[in-house]
Amino acid sequence: MTSRIESVLTATLQDWRRSSFVWATDNCLMSVGKYAFDLTGIDPCAEWAGSCHDEASAIAVLEAHGGGATILGRAMTGAGLSPVSEQQRGDVVCARVGNAEVGGLCLGVFSAFRMERGVIELRTGFLEILGAWRCVD
Repeated sequence: MTSRIESVLTATLQDWRRSSFVWATDNCLMSVGKYAFDLTGIDPCAEWAGSCHDEASAIAVLEAHGGGATILGRAMTGAGLSPVSEQQRGDVVCARVGNAEVGGLCLGVFSAFRMERGVIELRTGFLEILGAWRCVD
């Protein structure tokens, strides 16, 4: 991983920890989209911006587009990230967390997810990873 990806990853995690989760702009998928934008200059989630105002509307958007992994796959490849079968630090991931398909960032041993209750870190090896995408510098 390049030092640029590491610096964007660090800044993103700091932002997630000091700012609030907001359904319309800073939910798990939009937050991961901002990370990809900071790496590529392409907004992968522009078409969904503002489409969610609560959990019910987020679920409706996810269901209408085939779920979180499908949306993230389309968005991340559209921004130039490459799908990978083995995630590593700095990669965007989609994992099943409870009953939800949640976008997050691989930190290596752990992956971070921005949730309504705050940022959570879960052991990557214990997660059902539904997809992973890498920014290739």
